[in-house]
Amino acid sequence: MSNRPTGAIAGLGPALGEASSRSGFLRKGAIGGALLVGGGALLGRPAAALAGHSDNIPDADVLNYALTLEYLEASFYTQALGGAGTTGVPSAPAKFGRGAITGSSQIAGFGGRIRSTAYGYLVAIRNHEVAHVNFLRAGLGAAAVEAPTFTFTAALRNVGTFLATARA
Repeated sequence: MSNRPTGAIAGLGPALGEASSRSGFLRKGAIGGALLVGGGALLGRPAAALAGHSDNIPDADVLNYALTLEYLEASFYTQALGGAGTTGVPSAPAKFGRGAITGSSQIAGFGGRIRSTAYGYLVAIRNHEVAHVNFLRAGLGAAAVEAPTFTFTAALRNVGTFLATARA
């Protein structure tokens, strides 16, 4: 049995110099050192970016901003597709059911399986947005802001405006 490398590792030998020679050893050492220094510089960058962080914005304020956006998204999809909602996102009957989505002119050119899958994706997005609200509310506890009331009259005028707003 040979101790010689095989496959892709063996292909590196000629490019880096054989390990059995002093020059090959020094070349590999220089390349390894350069990789360590370069990797350290890349990995050290996030810490350096945070070192100068000096604003006085509390984490709860940032998370409440994110929660307000999640309320917006969860309310939009719940009002459009219906659903049980959650705290801050009232339940709503479906404005657009599976048939309205799958039969809409925006996706009419696709086959039935693709149209049905598109509806499933929209429902999954709604469920994720509701889960995001639950997650942030649980993390913030009593510090969580109350949900504003959203009205999406123009955005939910028809399936086309709903899908255009969802894409935006």
